[in-house]
Amino acid sequence: LTLTDGNLVVASGHGIDFSATANSSGTMSSELLDDYEEGTWTPSIGGNASYIHQSGTYVKIGRKVFLSCDIKINVIGTGVATQLNGAPFAAMNTGFPQGGISIMYYDAIATAVTSFNGYMNNNNSVITFSGNTGTAATTIGLNGFNVFKNSARVSFSIAYQTA
Repeated sequence: LTLTDGNLVVASGHGIDFSATANSSGTMSSELLDDYEEGTWTPSIGGNASYIHQSGTYVKIGRKVFLSCDIKINVIGTGVATQLNGAPFAAMNTGFPQGGISIMYYDAIATAVTSFNGYMNNNNSVITFSGNTGTAATTIGLNGFNVFKNSARVSFSIAYQTA
C-alpha cells in the first residue's frame, strides 16, 4: 500500500490486523486495532457547583483510555465532594476498580492527606479519589473522602480500560 496524499479510511468494524506478529505467553483476545479517538471532556462534581476552570482531554486507542484533567472549584454548592464525573468512556467491569492515576497537582482540597490517589469505578465514568491521612499507614485508608470544597484544585492523568 502506498498512500501519497489523504487519509487511509478503514470500513466500520475493521482495523489494522497485527496477527502476523508473535503472540505473548498470556491469553490473547485480539490483534485488531479498530479504534482511535482523541478529544475533550468536561469534568464535573455535579449539583450547582461553579468553577474557575474545568478542562479535560482524552485519547482512546482500542479499549485503552488516557484522560487528563484540571479542575478548580469556585463554589462547591450542592456538588459532590468525593468524586469526579464526566469521563468520556465508562470503565470496563473487571471485578475490581481500575486505573493508574497520577495526581500532578492539588491545592486547597478538603481533607489533609499524606498520599493522594484515585481509580475508575466499574461500569461507570466516575473517578473516586483515595489516600491516607497518616504517615504510618501501610494501606490506602480513605476511599471516597472529601476532596472538593470552595477553591479546591486537582490536576491529574489516568489510564483505564473501557468495554
